[in-house]
Amino acid sequence: MEVNLSKLERPPQGQVFLALFNLLPLRITLLMGICIFLYNHGLSNWMHEILQTRGLGAERAGYWASIPTLIGILGALFIPRMALPNLRFWILAGLFIIAGTSVILLKSYSEPIILIGLALKGITQGSMMTILLLILMEIPQVGFRYAGSAGGMFFAAAEIGGVLGPLSLGLLSDYDEGFQSGLTMLSLVCIILVVLVFLLKILLTPQQHGILTQK
Repeated sequence: MEVNLSKLERPPQGQVFLALFNLLPLRITLLMGICIFLYNHGLSNWMHEILQTRGLGAERAGYWASIPTLIGILGALFIPRMALPNLRFWILAGLFIIAGTSVILLKSYSEPIILIGLALKGITQGSMMTILLLILMEIPQVGFRYAGSAGGMFFAAAEIGGVLGPLSLGLLSDYDEGFQSGLTMLSLVCIILVVLVFLLKILLTPQQHGILTQK
């Protein structure tokens, strides 16, 4: 049975944003979005320079820096398809662990290890955000009715990480004249993401189970 969205009464938009922000699962999701953008934008924007500090020439570093993007296209096509509702939290946690591992490998000066790190970065690049958005839309209080508002809040918050990522890596690179501190910071961000995804799982699983039993 189709629902006529135009006939649904909606409260003022400001009230909608406030009500959504009061949801703990949504606030955790917003924080995770900030962390993912911080990781993705920070690492992607400085990848060329990071590779140069590992001994690669400018031209070669440019080619290598494109590896995560190429692999990320394939990853974004296949990984979200495997993220069935009962597997999403586990797959997302696995992606965060892979992301943290890739950062650690990029601290190496061994070219084979760096290549593995770049490949792992590509696997996570497009999939983390896609799966997190699926989880966001499945928060019971969000649903189809407030999906647009929640999505707008999500990307508005995530862009904070999009700014902080490149900025923080740049500042840390000036501090230690390299990227070791910046990469360590990104690995800590990935650890935070793993903790947050399991916290989100604990909060949402009983709610989603309750909805299914009501049906």
